[in-house]
Amino acid sequence: MRKKRQIYDQVGEQGLHGQSSGGFSTSGNTDGGRTHFTYMNAEDIFKQFFGDQNPFASFGMGNMRSGGHGTRVHFSKGFQKTNNDGMSGFSFGNMGGDEMYEDTDTNMRNMQPQQAEAVQTPLHCSLEELYNGATKKMRINRKRLGADGHSTYDDVKILEINVKPGWKAGTKITFPKEGDEKLGVIPGDIIFVVTPKPHPRFKRTGNDLTYKHRITLKQALTGFTMEIETLDHRKLRIPINKIASSDYVHKIPNEGMPISKGGSSSKGNLYVEFVVTFPHRLTEQQKKLVNDSF
Repeated sequence: MRKKRQIYDQVGEQGLHGQSSGGFSTSGNTDGGRTHFTYMNAEDIFKQFFGDQNPFASFGMGNMRSGGHGTRVHFSKGFQKTNNDGMSGFSFGNMGGDEMYEDTDTNMRNMQPQQAEAVQTPLHCSLEELYNGATKKMRINRKRLGADGHSTYDDVKILEINVKPGWKAGTKITFPKEGDEKLGVIPGDIIFVVTPKPHPRFKRTGNDLTYKHRITLKQALTGFTMEIETLDHRKLRIPINKIASSDYVHKIPNEGMPISKGGSSSKGNLYVEFVVTFPHRLTEQQKKLVNDSF
């Protein structure tokens, strides 16, 4: 009795006799709270439910006929395409529409050409170039597609790089899409990575510079005035009035590397370390003078 009541609620009196108008039948059942309706003529059935032959016309779905195959409709929350046993299906109820565009967006992303990997190459710079700034011209060889879109030819291009004062090791300069051209692939970027060259007199640590100055034992004990040529070719005269032992470091403020984000006059510090040269031998008189002094 309960089963007949379910059939009557679903399809009316005709369903009790195992038939329905427009080819509708009760071959479906309730499965987990989801009701399945199977029919042969989608347009007629939707006309019964909605008063229109194609309620999906406004969605651009066109004719709902399935070419002789049955169409399964799930009345459930959400809206998504389903395919079971060769049947085209739609689920609808809560027409939020979020899932309607998922497949389209995914397909569009898959259709877009991928970009080739970037090519990194070192940009060797002297400490003077990183201190003062410089313009470097880099020659690159790359492949370009021919007019037929398939063949390639070698092309040479000069890339100009304006080195900014204060750039550090590892700074990257990117030229977008200047790599090789390949069919169906977006050219990769060319990336230059700042690589400092060793310097004979200065060592860089962050924004600071270190300079080692060799002195005699007499200078270390009695004091002296030292002269340093900077990376921009200035002469610094620095008096040293303390005993310059091997662990003494003299700090000269604002004479280090330019700070790239700190303004034109902002610099790190220059630190002077001393290397004391001891005499190989002393005369008796010299030894006496040392003994008398200490």
